[in-house]
This record gives sequence, structure tokens and C-alpha cells, in this order.
Amino acid sequence: MTLCEKEQLRRVLLLILEAARHGLTLREIANLAELRAFKNTDAEFVENLEWLCRKGYAEETRTGISKLTRAWRITDAGVEYLDSINA
Repeated sequence: MTLCEKEQLRRVLLLILEAARHGLTLREIANLAELRAFKNTDAEFVENLEWLCRKGYAEETRTGISKLTRAWRITDAGVEYLDSINA
């Protein structure tokens, strides 16, 4: 992926997480991203979600399904970031 493609994917991931503030599993995130024409591998989605977490824009959370099921949600910093680039 090019840097531009990664930036676009990260924005889409934040928008997806913003729409579901309680948190989404990897499968839910991947399905929603695919609807927006991002047909990446699970590993690429996880890599970019972890990048968003390191930046403070997202955080890993529990969904109540299982302790082994990874899920993410947007943070206040992620919402502020989206607001700043959409202003």
C-alpha cells in the first residue's frame, strides 16, 4: 500500500469506528470497509488499527463476545482529528 492509500484507509477506519462508538470487531470493521471499496487483508486492517491506537485516535476494547475477540472504538482524539480534516 502506498502512503496515500494507508491514509485513506485510516480515515475510513476512523469514520467506521465513529459510527459505532461502542466498538466493533475486526470482522465488522472489515465488512464495512469493504463496502467502501477497501478489500484489504485482515492483517492490513489490524496493522492500521494498531497504528491508530498508537496515535491515540482509537483504542482496543471488549465487546462482550469473548475475551479473545479483538474490537476497537474511536477515542475523543480520533473524533477531533476527523473534525479537523473535514473542516
